[in-house]
Amino acid sequence: MVRTVSELLDERVAKTPSATCYEQKARGASERVSWAEFTRRADALSLALREAGLGPGDCVAVMGQTTGEWAVSDLGVLGAGGVSVGVYSSLTARQVAHILGDCKAKMAFVGSRAELSVVREAAELAGGLLLLVGWGEVEAEPGVKPLSELLRRGAELAASSPDRIGELRRMRSATDLALVIYTSGTTGLPKGAMLSHGNCVAMVKTAEEIVPKDIGSDDVTVSFLPMAHVAEHVIGLYGRINTGMATRYVGSLESQVVLAAVQETKPTVFGSVPRIFEKAYAQIRARVAAANPSRQAIFRWAERTGKQMSRHRRGGTPAPVGLRLQHAIADRMVFAKIRGAFGGRVKYFISGAAPIDVEILEFFEACGMRVLEVYGLTECCGIATANRSAAPRFGTVGRPLPGVEVRLAEDGEVLVRGPTVFMGYLNRPDATRDALDAEGWLHTGDIGVLEDGHVKITDRKRNLIVTAGGKKVAPAAIEALLSGETLLGPALIVGEGKPYISALLTLDLEEARAATGLRQGSPKELAHHPTVRERALAAVERANQELAKYERIRRFRILDRELTIAGEELTPTMKLRRKAVTEKFKDEVDSLYSNGAGPELFDLGKGEALQ
Repeated sequence: MVRTVSELLDERVAKTPSATCYEQKARGASERVSWAEFTRRADALSLALREAGLGPGDCVAVMGQTTGEWAVSDLGVLGAGGVSVGVYSSLTARQVAHILGDCKAKMAFVGSRAELSVVREAAELAGGLLLLVGWGEVEAEPGVKPLSELLRRGAELAASSPDRIGELRRMRSATDLALVIYTSGTTGLPKGAMLSHGNCVAMVKTAEEIVPKDIGSDDVTVSFLPMAHVAEHVIGLYGRINTGMATRYVGSLESQVVLAAVQETKPTVFGSVPRIFEKAYAQIRARVAAANPSRQAIFRWAERTGKQMSRHRRGGTPAPVGLRLQHAIADRMVFAKIRGAFGGRVKYFISGAAPIDVEILEFFEACGMRVLEVYGLTECCGIATANRSAAPRFGTVGRPLPGVEVRLAEDGEVLVRGPTVFMGYLNRPDATRDALDAEGWLHTGDIGVLEDGHVKITDRKRNLIVTAGGKKVAPAAIEALLSGETLLGPALIVGEGKPYISALLTLDLEEARAATGLRQGSPKELAHHPTVRERALAAVERANQELAKYERIRRFRILDRELTIAGEELTPTMKLRRKAVTEKFKDEVDSLYSNGAGPELFDLGKGEALQ
């Protein structure tokens, strides 16, 4: 029986040693690494780290883009008996110093000069490091131990002591701490969630139910989300170790780079946050709107046909012969081209971290691309509930995974219990007691409802707005409706104790510049551009059509400055820090409820910007 992540890797290499673990392009060359080679590197690193002074339970920070070196570093640390601590590359030195000091990191790995500079400054603030390891462009930097050198030394140690790796494996148990994953901290300093080896193994084993049984070493995905996040770290990396699926490491979050990698790799499985699906959907809609009337009519017919067909599939009922024939024509004329943008081979998609509009799910389903929405937190290893590939229920986040219990508290808060629930927060006993009750239930902080065993998340418990009229409004639902407009970034819905709901809108600068043609446009120029203003107003009006009267956005502003992680307005996962943004933009929020005017203030009571 597999007890630890290292033993999970042993199990994988015993099954498919020569199959591909990962591919990547680095320094102009392509690299393919098998499971046997990946394991050899990880084990060599484990031995070298032990020799360098890493002891059982010592924490090691890993900061870098999503690459094979990150994965090798992670498994090397775990194999040595250490604790892996992922650090987002977007964090400031002060933020990194908090993490290094909180977990008492003994060593750190970095992959770029920018990250090296941040870690060095952070280490000085936090009290220093025993060893600083680098890969790629930083291997030759002064004071940095090259990862390649550690791998060579580890290989020598493995040759001279062939039983040493086995000894290290036997020293570890399922209850040992494996990872400390720092949550985004939307309301304050991030907390370190402690995940045991047993938590991680339970996660990837129970997650097997949500995927088709034929997923294995012949399948491939694309990895680009930050490895410091639980989704790419546990579900992605450890999940691939469990299934044997290969990946292509992209090493970039830029949408064009990711899309190019997808089209080249032609993945069979693809997981992402909702934004990439929202952008794809909006771009398809924009192209259709620009097409001639006959092409628009063909697209609308194909979409209707696809949705009718998908309802039969989800309901398990046979489609009429005529519909099947029409769908075959629609697939050849329209849907196959859309699937081609994702490589044409994807068996299913996984979406998590934020809600996704049902309209988008139905559209992709009509195109023959099923998106499985999942739900979870860092504190339960990433996934607690999931839609199954055989019968997803759109608008929900599915049913609990095997062995995972879910129930609702009296106030509607979602509670989770099971083998994937974390050990607690590092150095935060009070926070741990708030999150885990005496019966082992994790209090998620999310409000939800149950529909025939399927969970539907409505909002965060602390985010619920109570208007002056006593109406309770879930801002996340409104924000999800706005997310279909690619020009917009995260929105802040406000209205606590106020007579109506208002919003502060932010911009996706890349999309706004593309739409306006202002390639170097500042946030202020973009916020006042007619195209941006028109599309923002249209997005709000569309959202309002789906909302009850008391939920509708009456007034909104487009912020004319960029929100940043460094400014502590966004989390590393690009979520708004609501409290920080509300306080920082207090004047802008107050203006939404005053008699002030200006071209930047929209009042939908009049249907136009206030002049």
